[in-house]
Amino acid sequence: RPMGQTPTRYHVSLDVADEPGVLAQVAQVFATHGVSISTVRQRDRRNTASLVVVTHQAPDAALRSTVDEIGELDVVREVVELGHSLGLSVVAEGVEDDSSRDQLEAMGCDVAQGYLIWRPLAEDRLEAWLMARTARSAGHRDETILTLLT
Repeated sequence: RPMGQTPTRYHVSLDVADEPGVLAQVAQVFATHGVSISTVRQRDRRNTASLVVVTHQAPDAALRSTVDEIGELDVVREVVELGHSLGLSVVAEGVEDDSSRDQLEAMGCDVAQGYLIWRPLAEDRLEAWLMARTARSAGHRDETILTLLT
């Protein structure tokens, strides 16, 4: 079976505008792509809501098209705009492919993190990775400043 057709359960984390009808919009996108929702957990954060959507088993290809369409929703774009209006940097979590990164960049996200950037590392491997890619200097207080080498 091709990898994109292997059924898997997913946990999708979204930050959306905390407005009436947003959850219904998100659920409709899942339904349109044939991805069934098992549970949804919502946590309020001032003017935004953090949603965690757990799916029943679905093919990777179906979830990818679902996530791509959710990224086009105005309520997702509004979170980026809200963060910027509050003087905050907006971090996109869980970025796994170039098209998602490009879409988030077009929306104005300041920073991305996820498997596309780097896989999680054990503490000892992280330290070696940082040592190879950063320069250390003393800060104004007792802190150490790490500067990424490019």
